[in-house]
Amino acid sequence: MSRSLIYLSKGEIKLAIEDSNMAIKLNPELDSPYYTRGVAWLHLQEWDKAKADLNVAKNKGVDIIALFHNKYGDIAIFEQKTGIQLPTDIASMLIPSDV
Repeated sequence: MSRSLIYLSKGEIKLAIEDSNMAIKLNPELDSPYYTRGVAWLHLQEWDKAKADLNVAKNKGVDIIALFHNKYGDIAIFEQKTGIQLPTDIASMLIPSDV
């Protein structure tokens, strides 16, 4: 597990973003820091930044839907636990196509 994911799981959102930024700066070809930073932006309700990073991760081959669901279960659980209502466009990015 990456350090930025550990920060994210501990609720240290700004540290998760900083760590992801450093990883991307050191190696922009990495894919997972974009996902982690995208989810961190969700927690801060920075919708445009979240959507951009999640799209980069997805375009790099990251299964953002599986990772999100492995961590949070589903959109409703994420929203309940965090008290954050995801915008429809972002929520649709994180819903499996077979649902």
